[in-house]
Amino acid sequence: MSEWQEAIDNWDANKLKADQFIRLLKRYSDFSELTTPMLNEFLGKVIMHEGEGRRKSRRQRLDIYLNFIGTFEVPAHIVTPAVVEEQRRQQEEEAAKKERSQELAKARYEKYKRERREFTARKKAGLLTPEEQEAEGKAACT
Repeated sequence: MSEWQEAIDNWDANKLKADQFIRLLKRYSDFSELTTPMLNEFLGKVIMHEGEGRRKSRRQRLDIYLNFIGTFEVPAHIVTPAVVEEQRRQQEEEAAKKERSQELAKARYEKYKRERREFTARKKAGLLTPEEQEAEGKAACT
């Protein structure tokens, strides 16, 4: 009987906390600005753990405790607008890097083709330097 009574007491305490939290949610269900007093009513405490990693791979765990309900964890399947924005920004950066890399590769190839045309023209005209003639002879042997 005592175990059952304890379970009922726990259930009553949890129901009271849930009711208090629901009243708090209803009071702030329609707001245009998040204020410090509002946060103080919702937050019990926030624990920041030591960060790990550096720069882009840096991660830091936060434990958020809400009044009346305890620990709050953001469900893994929920994607926040900040995460969506970060992913979009990273994709744009990757696309810009790829485009820039392709432009540089094309410029290098065009420069190479221009130099080969100039070399061929000088070779046909007999205007190669002794070093170029020697290098050309070695390239032909390989």
